[in-house]
Amino acid sequence: MKTVERGAAFLDDVYPEWWAVIDTDTLKLDNTQLCVLGQLYKQRHPRAHARLSPYDSMVQELLGGDYRRAPRLGFMTWGSGRWDTLTQAWRREIERRRAAWRHDRA
Repeated sequence: MKTVERGAAFLDDVYPEWWAVIDTDTLKLDNTQLCVLGQLYKQRHPRAHARLSPYDSMVQELLGGDYRRAPRLGFMTWGSGRWDTLTQAWRREIERRRAAWRHDRA
């Protein structure tokens, strides 16, 4: 999925090795706590008690609050049927990166 590839490349630039801290077992793109940005926010700011959701906080921090960019980077989608597809695409991307990292270290 091209949007996830763009989002992963974006995260590579702003949050190196972001894929290492994502819990793919609990990853759910339709949940602001368990999505990619929500999990990254909790990792970066473990004691934060923001008024915004972790997802919204990361959109503010990483995208300057430009919510229009979020769907283009695969961080959210419109329509209920696409959330599972998006979650699976992120899981595949994360697992691909982890496998490449393990291969490079071998």
